Amino acid sequence: MTVLMLVVGIISIQFSGFQSVRAEEEEFPTIETRFTLGLDWLITLNTTTMDHMLNYPGSLIHPITQVRVTYFTFDGRKQTWSKGKIYQDLWFSNGRPVGCRRYTRLPFQNGSYGAIYVARTRDCVNQTRALDGTIVRLFLDLALNNSVISSVVLPLEICDNAASDLGSFNFYQATMITAGRLLMLHFQSYPRNFDKYFVHIVK
Repeated sequence: MTVLMLVVGIISIQFSGFQSVRAEEEEFPTIETRFTLGLDWLITLNTTTMDHMLNYPGSLIHPITQVRVTYFTFDGRKQTWSKGKIYQDLWFSNGRPVGCRRYTRLPFQNGSYGAIYVARTRDCVNQTRALDGTIVRLFLDLALNNSVISSVVLPLEICDNAASDLGSFNFYQATMITAGRLLMLHFQSYPRNFDKYFVHIVK
């Protein structure tokens, strides 16, 4: 699946009964300072398996996984992070995109610099393809705004599977870093031990 196919494949539909956006703002996550130094923004991804949704005999897309995308911005004058605001919810079935609901626009300035942080949840281990699909989609959203993703920060236990699943989107581990490559993702783990770059290659 190419990046373009991913974009086309995410259908902007809303299922009745899906978790609605919460009115309250979210607290900034507990994350190592080394991942946030010098950043203008941070995007967090939280996965939830929705066992009750579309669970009926003969259902072709159950179970549904929701990936919630929340963003935070850094106030350089106050040296503080904002409360989190929900950007969008994405829904997947066995790693395939089946729905999207966007609540707002990303307010990042042109040329801004940030990171994507994958929260450790009970469902994230088995949902690396859904997470990768979300990351690639965000990569494109941010590229249109000339915003740079410094790194994607993931729980160590899902890094190998997430790296393997990136191949579905034609991202492969870089053997060397070449200046000027635009389609590149940098995966780092918490705790340490995984630190790799992946480039988009059309085969």
